[in-house]
Amino acid sequence: MGGCGTLGIGMPHGEVFAAIRADVPAGTNYAAYRMGGFAPSPAVDAPQPERNAWMKRAAGVGLTDPPVIVDFSSQQDNWAMTQPALVQAAQAGRLPLVLSWGPFGHVTFSSLIDKYPLCDVALAYPWLEIRKNEAYPVFTHASCDQHSPWLNVPAEYDNTGQMNAYFRWKNQRDTPADFAMQIWIAHPEIKTPPAMPNTATADITLRRFQQFKLQPGQTYTWKISREGRPLASGKLTPDAVNLLTIPNVELTTLPADSSLKVDTP
Repeated sequence: MGGCGTLGIGMPHGEVFAAIRADVPAGTNYAAYRMGGFAPSPAVDAPQPERNAWMKRAAGVGLTDPPVIVDFSSQQDNWAMTQPALVQAAQAGRLPLVLSWGPFGHVTFSSLIDKYPLCDVALAYPWLEIRKNEAYPVFTHASCDQHSPWLNVPAEYDNTGQMNAYFRWKNQRDTPADFAMQIWIAHPEIKTPPAMPNTATADITLRRFQQFKLQPGQTYTWKISREGRPLASGKLTPDAVNLLTIPNVELTTLPADSSLKVDTP
C-alpha cells in the first residue's frame, strides 16, 4: 500500500513534501478523502454551485499547494480502478501531476516499467530536484500528452504513454509584485528513446509562490518571450479557486521566459 499511502499522506501536505512518486498506487480514495473529497467528480450537467464546490476540493483550497505528483499506473492493474478520480481532479483542479502508464500490471520494478519508452521518459523525470520553497508550473491540456486510459473517453486511450513528463522549469524571480520562470521541453537520455516532441502547447498554472501572492479580483499582466522576443501577453484575474492559468502557451526545447506582474493602471 506504499503508493496509495504516498498519495494519501503526500498530497495534502505540501508544507512537508516538495514532490512525491507513487508506483502503481493501490487506489486513490485515501488521497481524495484527505484532499477534502474530490471523488467522485460531479456530473457534467450538475448545478454550477456544486461544480464550484468540487473545484475547490480538487484544487486543495484551504491546504498548502500540493507537492508535484509522479504517478506510474497500469490499465492492466485492478488497483488502478480509481485512477480516473485523481486524473480528472488534477485536470480540473490544476494539480501538478506527471502520469505514466503501460501494460505492465501491478509491478514496482523500474526494470519492468522502463520496457516501455514513454514510461522510461517519465522515469527520467527529475522529481528529487524539486524544492518545496520554490514555485512550480502545472501543465494541463498539453499537446504532447498521449491519451490516458483514465481521462475523457477510455475507449480511445493509448496503450502506453505519459502526461507532462517532458516539461522542465527554473525559477528566476519571486518578489511581492513580480514573478518570472523559465519553462521548456526536455529530451531525457534513456536507453531506447521514442520520438520526442520539439514543440508543444499547454495551459500553464503557476502555484506555490513564495513572495508573489495572488489576491482575488486583482488583475495581473502576463508575458511570454523567448530569447528576448515577445511571443504573447495578456491580463488575467484569479479564477474561482484563486489560481491563474495562462492558456495555450507555446513551448520548445529552448526556454520560454514567463512573467507575472501585479497590474498597475
